[in-house]
Amino acid sequence: MSKVESGMSFADIAERQAELDSAPVQALLSLMPPDVRRCFCSQFIGGWIAETESVRDWFAGNSELARLVLGNPGSALAFEILYERTTREPADRYFLECRAGYRVFRRLWALHSHLPELITESPQDERAFLVDNMGSGPGRDMMGVLAEHKGLRERTDVRCIDTDPAALDIGRRMAAELGLSRCVSFDPVSMFAAKPRSADVVLLIGILCPIPLRACPQILRRLRTYCRPGGTLVFSTALTSMVEGDPVSDFIMRILEWHMNYKTVDESVGLAASAGWKLKGVFFDEPLRYHCMVVAQRQDRVAQLSPRGARRHTAAMLPPSLQSPKDSLGCEPTDDPRRQQPFEAAFAGADSVLEHDAGDGGLLEVYPRGIGAGDQPGREI
Repeated sequence: MSKVESGMSFADIAERQAELDSAPVQALLSLMPPDVRRCFCSQFIGGWIAETESVRDWFAGNSELARLVLGNPGSALAFEILYERTTREPADRYFLECRAGYRVFRRLWALHSHLPELITESPQDERAFLVDNMGSGPGRDMMGVLAEHKGLRERTDVRCIDTDPAALDIGRRMAAELGLSRCVSFDPVSMFAAKPRSADVVLLIGILCPIPLRACPQILRRLRTYCRPGGTLVFSTALTSMVEGDPVSDFIMRILEWHMNYKTVDESVGLAASAGWKLKGVFFDEPLRYHCMVVAQRQDRVAQLSPRGARRHTAAMLPPSLQSPKDSLGCEPTDDPRRQQPFEAAFAGADSVLEHDAGDGGLLEVYPRGIGAGDQPGREI
């Protein structure tokens, strides 16, 4: 059966062939033996992931990142290569230069740009500002913020929670080198085994990327236990724009059995309401927007919707530029996260003001200002 007969058009084939012609991919292919290169190209152009053992074995022998992923897909150590921007093996150069790999680095930059704004919303009393970084890896998300904003160190207490001892060892060394050992601690347990302490901010960065959409609300609901009433949750998702913009990297990730569950912007935003959090805003790894960082607030009165229902009502809260990754690229993007639009400004005037008793177990439906039940069409999962 030809590729066209199997459902792939000539246009699809040409588009995928063009992806192989990019400089990073060509550099990667030049490192492969002819038989591995032929297998890689034919499988990618055909849209298949089958009979790729030779390709997987080649990556395992020539890429430190690939070995880390194959050894433990949940480990944060693979990301350390992307953050450090250095590599000892030629094949890993691809992951530093490809679009998806570089956007992981830009996600960290975006967090460092926006998290200080959240810390300044400190409680009025004299206690420390508590941050719980769930599935933290070494803890770069907050340590970069504290290293740059020295005035925040005395009033901030960061707890990094992760089961990977190697990642936490890296974190302890980083904290010591940056002079942060007094304000950053490390808890070597799974994130829901940690003792709740009513944190002001809870971070969940990268954890939901491989999780199916329907399973995400349960995780976000459990995080309410770790956050004080009125506190803030920041979670990230991998957007569909990533696989659309860099299908070769997605293909390699799947060969390495590192599977992403990509989500749209409105699906990502809708997760907050579906788990009983109040949406505060959203920001991205500008300008490509491969990652969506959702900022939500814990409410005393829980409002929970299904993912479908949450997307139905929160979609109306998004300004047009944020309603889809493709549309957002039509705006005037900037490559400097410090010039991104503040996430609060994008949602000014969109607070939920109408609570409607759904009558099914006391759950509440929350509608944006001016929007009532049935006003906005839903979107099937």
